[in-house]
Amino acid sequence: MQDENRRLQEQIIKILTENSSTTGDAPGDEVDMAMGELKNISDHATEISRMLTPDMELEAWVQSKITKAADYISSVHDYLKGKSG
Repeated sequence: MQDENRRLQEQIIKILTENSSTTGDAPGDEVDMAMGELKNISDHATEISRMLTPDMELEAWVQSKITKAADYISSVHDYLKGKSG
């Protein structure tokens, strides 16, 4: 799980960096901020995955937040992947 999170983070950072350089500009503040936030997301996701156990029950609101976060990140990933490909 941690390797997959790291791989996804690296792919997203690569796409963000490539997209910013195709305009002729150096990565701007927006990309720097996004990269920092993605690292934060990755770190938290890794820590959360270590906290969870197969026998643990999650409250509905917790599962809902995880589902929303996954959906948001997936949407950005799909959008950026579509722009680069």
